[in-house]
Amino acid sequence: MSSQLNPDEIKRLVEIEFDTATYIPLRTVLVPHLIEPFVRMLTWPYSQHQVEYPCWIVADLGSHFPGMTIGYSAHGHGSHGDPWGIVLNTDAWFGRDDSWFKSLEDAYINSGAWMQPLPPEYEIR
Repeated sequence: MSSQLNPDEIKRLVEIEFDTATYIPLRTVLVPHLIEPFVRMLTWPYSQHQVEYPCWIVADLGSHFPGMTIGYSAHGHGSHGDPWGIVLNTDAWFGRDDSWFKSLEDAYINSGAWMQPLPPEYEIR
C-alpha cells in the first residue's frame, strides 16, 4: 500500500481491522480512543543513514497510559512488516519491533489497555 494514504483510507483500514478482530470486541473498546488520523514522521533507526517514514496515529490511549498512541505505517516494522504499532507521543522513532503487530487488535491488546482475560487460544499474529 502506498505511503500516500489519506485520513479516509486510514479510517477504512481501521474498519477492516474491526471486522476481522477475533479475540476481543475491538470496535467497542477502541472507538472511544479513536482520533482523527494524522501523520507523524518517525525515524527508522536500523538504517545506515537517517530515514523517516510516515506513521498515521489513529488512537490515543492516554486515558490508560499517558502519551501512548496506536499508529499505522505502510512501511511496517520488523522482518514481517507489521503495520500496527504502539507509539509513544514523545518518541521520534518507530520504537521496538515488539511493539508492532500484523493486526490492530494485537496492538490494542499488547498496549496493556485490554485488561480482561483472553481466550486460551490467543496468539499474537
